[in-house]
Amino acid sequence: MARPTERKILGPGVDYDPIGGTTDRDELTLADRLADSFEARRAHGWEVFRRVIRPVRIQGEVAALVPTFQTWYDAGEVQELFKVFYGMLREEGAGANGSRTREEIFSAAWTSYHEMKSIDPERNRPLYDRFQNLLGQISSDPERAGGLNGFGATAGVNARGVVLLSPQLTRAFVMNFESIVRCQDQVTQGGPDTVRVRADTGNQVTVSFSRGLQRFADDEFGACYGQPLPRGAVAVKLTWARVAGPASASKVTALANFDTGESGMRGMLAKAGTWRIGDQAGDERPRTIPVPGNTGIYRVRVDGGHEWALTGIHLTTRETREWVWVSLWWGGNSVASDFGADRPELCDPGYTSNCAGLANYYAPWNAYKMCVVSAWREGDPVLNAGSPDQFESMAGAARWSPGLTAVGRVNRVVYLNNQRASDGSFHTWCSNPFIESDKGMANSNCVGCHQFASPGGAFNIPEHNRFEKAVKDFPTDFLWSFDSGVEHFADRIAGVKRSMDF
Repeated sequence: MARPTERKILGPGVDYDPIGGTTDRDELTLADRLADSFEARRAHGWEVFRRVIRPVRIQGEVAALVPTFQTWYDAGEVQELFKVFYGMLREEGAGANGSRTREEIFSAAWTSYHEMKSIDPERNRPLYDRFQNLLGQISSDPERAGGLNGFGATAGVNARGVVLLSPQLTRAFVMNFESIVRCQDQVTQGGPDTVRVRADTGNQVTVSFSRGLQRFADDEFGACYGQPLPRGAVAVKLTWARVAGPASASKVTALANFDTGESGMRGMLAKAGTWRIGDQAGDERPRTIPVPGNTGIYRVRVDGGHEWALTGIHLTTRETREWVWVSLWWGGNSVASDFGADRPELCDPGYTSNCAGLANYYAPWNAYKMCVVSAWREGDPVLNAGSPDQFESMAGAARWSPGLTAVGRVNRVVYLNNQRASDGSFHTWCSNPFIESDKGMANSNCVGCHQFASPGGAFNIPEHNRFEKAVKDFPTDFLWSFDSGVEHFADRIAGVKRSMDF
């Protein structure tokens, strides 16, 4: 596809349209429905994916279509947008002497940013140049790569992409900066196996994983933002593999072909629940298959002849109180089986009347498999998607219980760690082989890991708590990128404020 040019041409990010409405009642209704139906969760996950890949037409050197999520905002852009907003806020003083309201000032800053009136010249570069330059930095730096090098390839070829925020989540970070900075100022670094949580008294305490996690009476969400995040808030993390480039650049000609069918899942979980990747996997390294063309995987071509293929997509939407977690991975040579068996038509005729004309655009997106969770536990132990033979391969992949037999042809879904809670519900599972590469993380779920996100929090997650709810305080509302990873959104905002207040 053609390279988009500047943000001015790309225009403002296209927001995510939350499924099921925007009110608190909508949130509760959706959460209950998803908790009780495997089929509903799967359908919801695919609909989230469908909405974030809706094509956006841009006009540059060559007219091009990009997925909605690639119009969203990385940490550098959030930082620059905040700089514009805070400068206006300091100059006017929101609400004082008949001046503009805070919301009006944000609206003006948003317009100014996208018109490129107030941006440092260094920031006035092609959007994808910034995006891909950061990819290159991560790829060449093993520490920042987060252990993601070597998916059946040479180290330095694969990269964890930047986290992108939807416009509504971007707005929340910028508008709620006082709470964010205050949260940062109160953080004291704990030990390597600790997490900070807020006790019932309001005091912050440090709890050691090795001594067990303390539980509190009432859940508290998003204290670092000062108010609940909007239901249209979405964060996306991507993983890429460089598949073409100059002769001097490391690249791959084949990608890992993870077996996520029933036999593959059984084998993986029998071996400590770790996705076997890279040279360290030895004989357990996944088989590889040649990198497909543009219709078989989503690819981005950038300056210098470099071309990247998208291997993993990790999405989280604030549509329910504990978010909806949707993770997709390139399906290799079995894109229509197991976790891709129920993939719907991705072009939504309710959104566009030109699905036939968009066939080439949507073709690569049909190569991704998907898992989804919306809670720590889910209340339906039976997968019954209608026709007895429907989705049998997915039911087999999701079932892992020695001696379990199917009743008729309707398979009982016993989630992958074979753990059943005392109330009869089952712990959820969702793990992306191209993203969850750490030891034991294949036997996990998204929400179980993200519950430990906190200001200054470390990534040392207790293995026994990867499924179960273990904390009652969620100051960053499950977002690791608040103060971790490459992004450090909160640090960037606090840094801008300090420099402008000096």
